[in-house]
Amino acid sequence: MDKYIIFLPDEIIGIKKCLFGFSKYNKLLKGLKKYGITYIYESDICTWNSENFTFDYEKDPELNKLYIHLCGTLYFSDNNYSRYRMNLEKELLLLLSGYLGAKEINIVDNKIINTEKKVSSSINVEGGTNSVEIGNTNTNSQKISIKETYSLENENLLFVESIDEFKKIFFEKINRINQNYSEYFKICSKLILFTSKRFDLRMLSYSYNLEQEYKNEKIIQVKTLLYNYGIGLEYKSNLEINLTQMYEVIFFNNDELLFYHLRNEKMHNDIFCRLRNDYAINKRIMIRDFDENWGGYPNYIFDKVIQYSKDKGLFEKLDTWFKDNVDNRGVLLGDCHNIKDEIDVKEWFKKKFNDIDL
Repeated sequence: MDKYIIFLPDEIIGIKKCLFGFSKYNKLLKGLKKYGITYIYESDICTWNSENFTFDYEKDPELNKLYIHLCGTLYFSDNNYSRYRMNLEKELLLLLSGYLGAKEINIVDNKIINTEKKVSSSINVEGGTNSVEIGNTNTNSQKISIKETYSLENENLLFVESIDEFKKIFFEKINRINQNYSEYFKICSKLILFTSKRFDLRMLSYSYNLEQEYKNEKIIQVKTLLYNYGIGLEYKSNLEINLTQMYEVIFFNNDELLFYHLRNEKMHNDIFCRLRNDYAINKRIMIRDFDENWGGYPNYIFDKVIQYSKDKGLFEKLDTWFKDNVDNRGVLLGDCHNIKDEIDVKEWFKKKFNDIDL
């Protein structure tokens, strides 16, 4: 995988071959190779990009622009790399926190470091020289009121068998959103450490620092090199912004999480539990918005009990019971107000029909 890459116009090939191969662009290409930069000519882009890489989330790259590979299929230009990397890491931190039982996440410190860098260049026919000077630096801390809160009712993966199982399930979920999430996780040691400490050690709070470095030395070297040879924009001075954000992650108590984990697991596996939850929600809405004496609507539970009796071979007994007394359908409908899960349904049948085995 090419970490640093630049795409050059085809005209350079012709210029490079003229004058018996003696051209200032020979030194440009040698300079790119010296700095570890792969260069691809414009006409070779389609052949090279067989893996469908994107460039600043665009399908086609721009010429004479340095791109840096982040992970998976993602390349970002030098101006965007740090910002997009920080955003990707932040998104993963929030997703990981949710599935690991976070209660809330706060930005407790937002620090901006402004650094003025001056680049001076001298150009001649054969090439150029450059130097970098660090000017004034100042730090500005800003308090930003950003807070995310999570519900106990959300799904959490803290109680799966192992951290490997957690990663497997987590990656399956997040790859539906962005397949590059799992690729970035694999190369981000801070996220791996965060996950391990929470899953294995059950830490109840965690401070996570996100950093955005605006420019690195290689980017400055390449930009001045391109400028020296008449390619790209002049890069004489720039005010750089290095952004750091400290996130404080607070997790729910493990006992609370376990209770809701078991409840959610039961909701997933038990249709009567889900119907009971829908019944309770509907009842609260009706009492709040329409009728404060609303007693509930158990008909969906009733219909499922009928289907359950057919699935278990009990419908003949139940149908006979209905025919014995015209009020018995109403009795079952009334009892459905109290059915919370499949266990309650089994108990109801056992009490009504002594000779059954469920």
